[in-house]
Amino acid sequence: CVALEAFCVERTGTVEGRVLWARALEAAGDDAQGALKRAEAWKEYRTAPRFQRRVERFWAWRARPSRPLAYGAVAVLVVVLFAHFVAPALARPSRPATADPYADEDP
Repeated sequence: CVALEAFCVERTGTVEGRVLWARALEAAGDDAQGALKRAEAWKEYRTAPRFQRRVERFWAWRARPSRPLAYGAVAVLVVVLFAHFVAPALARPSRPATADPYADEDP
């Protein structure tokens, strides 16, 4: 735990170090401090520049594991709504085109 603390002090913007530190604290039975370190890791991820977020994304998902689940839930909702509203409209047969566009009109 001391080594992870030193790592986080050395590299202040590291998400990986904070997540690993949170895991070590939770394994030691200090769940409150572990949750605090996870929140700090997520904050570091959100304030990091885009290129750094790309590198730290793997660890950010471990800091907030509910985020990918939320994205999955939204994807499932979109698929269900598509299947319920859009797919039936696409499955309906359209009126066939006739050779004479004025064939339906009375003379």
